[in-house]
Amino acid sequence: MEEVEALCTRLAIMVNGFVLTIKITRKTTDTNKNSSNELIKSESDEMVEERNALKEFVKTEFEGAVLKEEYYDLLTFHVPSHELKWSEIFGILENAKSRLNIED
Repeated sequence: MEEVEALCTRLAIMVNGFVLTIKITRKTTDTNKNSSNELIKSESDEMVEERNALKEFVKTEFEGAVLKEEYYDLLTFHVPSHELKWSEIFGILENAKSRLNIED
């Protein structure tokens, strides 16, 4: 991912032909560090707080959940529970969607 950020200004992640996320990153060069057409992805304190609230929510709702990957606003968790059905997991997340600013 570091190489992608160094070489690209936009990144799309696709799975099975569907775009899951599009990221805008900062691309700088020594000669043109303040270019007006440079795309910048910056995190606000609000974004950090939202992400931390989501992590805490998942930890609380899904016993044994482990954060596997964190990249900007994309979080990937492993939920090892065999007691919950997929429909229950999605229902819990859907109910918290607007409160925790969950997209997918």
